Amino acid sequence: MFADAECPVDRPTAERLVTLTGGLPLYVCNAATLTRTHYDHDAASLCTELSHRCHSVPSVQDLILEEVFASLDPTARTVAFLLATAEVPLTNQELQRLAQAAELSGPDCARGMRTLTAFAITQRTGRLITLHDATRSLATEYGPGSHLTIEHALSRILRESIEGGSAPVGRLAKWAMLLARTDQTEQLLELASHDLFFEQSFSADLAPILTAVATDKDAAPVSRFDALNALALLAHAADETADHGRLVDDLAALAAAHPAQWGARERLVLATHQMIQHAATGDLGAMNTTYLATRSETAENSVARRILRYTQAQCFFIAGRYEQSNILAMDVAEAYLDHLGLKPEDILGVGVEELGGRLGQQGTDLDDCKRLADCLALTVRCKRELDEHHGLAALHAMKFFHLAGAWRSVVTIGQEVVDDFVEIGGLQEALQLLE
Repeated sequence: MFADAECPVDRPTAERLVTLTGGLPLYVCNAATLTRTHYDHDAASLCTELSHRCHSVPSVQDLILEEVFASLDPTARTVAFLLATAEVPLTNQELQRLAQAAELSGPDCARGMRTLTAFAITQRTGRLITLHDATRSLATEYGPGSHLTIEHALSRILRESIEGGSAPVGRLAKWAMLLARTDQTEQLLELASHDLFFEQSFSADLAPILTAVATDKDAAPVSRFDALNALALLAHAADETADHGRLVDDLAALAAAHPAQWGARERLVLATHQMIQHAATGDLGAMNTTYLATRSETAENSVARRILRYTQAQCFFIAGRYEQSNILAMDVAEAYLDHLGLKPEDILGVGVEELGGRLGQQGTDLDDCKRLADCLALTVRCKRELDEHHGLAALHAMKFFHLAGAWRSVVTIGQEVVDDFVEIGGLQEALQLLE
């Protein structure tokens, strides 16, 4: 790199450079550039200056990057800031759109990218561009005035890629955080209404935002209801029974205060939470009463009926009635298979891609795949409690969790599948799955 920069280096100087830069390409490349542009091609002078200014290697490396950023033109700094703000890798077209929000023209954005590339500050993976992690914190210090405009633009870009079904991993988390930071509460609540929201590691991080909406007396009652529902689901997922009960009481009080604003959806949401709370306290009579009252408001074979029946199966499991829970869960799983146009034999010996191809032709709702997988996973848990074998239920559940993108559940049920393979002597298959 120093030879390319026309900066000759003798052996002692080379050893000093390795010590100061750690031999890492990012720092070596930029040290070479600085030597050429700021130290008259004299690498020894660069080493001496850095050593005088700092005596710890990590700080020397920071100094190299600080000098690099100080030498960048404003356009390159702005492009670096945009990539740092995005955090997730962007395509060139997406970066160009984001640059417009920073009042940067297409040619200027391209010129800034070329400068950053020359300093090895950017990284490419296929069509995607991102900033080197070591430079991210520095880049955020060089942004233009209106950060909010840029964050709104980034939010739109990420939303479009997610809705288009081609979003790389990490974009959903970034989008959710942007929704919270830019006060796009309605979209955040819409996101939190999907089952897959609670599969994401970031969902619990948004609890303070949801709490702020839930306790805001000036917010629309339906928004407060949705926020309380999300918080109650988070509490239930974390096995925080007391918190769940308190939130269910808040939901009930809100519903009682605004009866004219609640429709079938809100009544179903409240009923499912109340059923779970009754089961947690061992009051199966109250659980069944709530179930029957709500069942009368749902149509046969409707989404609401399937959700209600699965909740009933959950409740029996919570109450320790594993046989009843298993029977109900299998029954609801069959209802979901029928709804998806599948028969049990359609998923035997079929890989995830082939199964996804069949469902993709029908425009399947991912939440339905997730709910079917939940039913199958519940039968696995019941069979474990009953000390009975669950057949292929865990493997099939893993397929549908995979199709739904419910990666946390894929890992959980995948451990059951590994155990199944080990039990039947399929050690090779178990190792492949773990990998």
